[in-house]
Amino acid sequence: MKTILATKGFLSTLAIAAAAVTAQAQPTAPLAGTYRLVVVDGPQGASADLTGINNHRQVAGYESNAGIGSPVLLGLFGDVNGTADVVVPGSTWTQLSAINDDGVAAGGAKVGQGPCEGVHAILYDGSGTITVLPDFAPSGTCNVGKAVDSRGRVLGNSYAHDYSTFLNWIWDPRAGFSNVPPVAGAIFTTAYDMNDDDTIVGEADFEESPSAGFVMNGSSTTLIAVPGAFFSTSQGINRHGDIVGFYYGPSLDPPNEVAFHGYLLHHGVMSTVDVPQAVGWTLLQSINDRGDLAGQYCDDTACHGFVMLRGDSA
Repeated sequence: MKTILATKGFLSTLAIAAAAVTAQAQPTAPLAGTYRLVVVDGPQGASADLTGINNHRQVAGYESNAGIGSPVLLGLFGDVNGTADVVVPGSTWTQLSAINDDGVAAGGAKVGQGPCEGVHAILYDGSGTITVLPDFAPSGTCNVGKAVDSRGRVLGNSYAHDYSTFLNWIWDPRAGFSNVPPVAGAIFTTAYDMNDDDTIVGEADFEESPSAGFVMNGSSTTLIAVPGAFFSTSQGINRHGDIVGFYYGPSLDPPNEVAFHGYLLHHGVMSTVDVPQAVGWTLLQSINDRGDLAGQYCDDTACHGFVMLRGDSA
């Protein structure tokens, strides 16, 4: 198992502004070009998070319920111009995690009363149809979809409410379930995304060292760790192998603020990504094949979903 340790000499900073911006001019600058930052919140106007963006710039995620009572979380589905809430009937929460190019989103919902009772992985087709997937693990475990590829395969997690067990799986509508192996030496392995080449990214938690992101393809696993960070995690991957995630620790450029910072890893070059109006919290969670990014930032009032549209200065 290899480890990528991001060091200052291999880091470039991706500049972001509220309007059109350009990555710093370096020959190795990752995905250099113009980006446009767009805030995409939900209809409730409450805290929102965008966790998926496809090549048509459709997005998926979730928001908090601005009202009182259930459901506490509402799935979000739409595009960069706006989103609509998606709610599984009778659920206490619904969450969408990713979206493929057919406009199908994967996620999870809770319809039972116990800690994990009735927590199932779901697919949403964008036109009102919600499909509940079979559970990978026995009754009493939470089952949640995290990604869906162009063939309709779903990557997901199954876990006990106390995390005494945590499993990762792939569900193929034609072949059923297969197991995703844990990262060697990790006490927890959490898979978050996969591309059509069967490359999986996620987070590996260790007993004696900080958590790290990972990229796994077959028997090959590489850890992605930011030096000095309290933890690092990999959240999204596209077909080119570009990876996004976030870490908690000092920023890699002055003023070295300890906070949550997004990162983009492209051809071995890691760039930090901080939304200018964020207050200590920028998460990158999805990247499409065009290089568009999606995630969440928090300011003094709330957390917001956002996208960074590459090559779009309008």
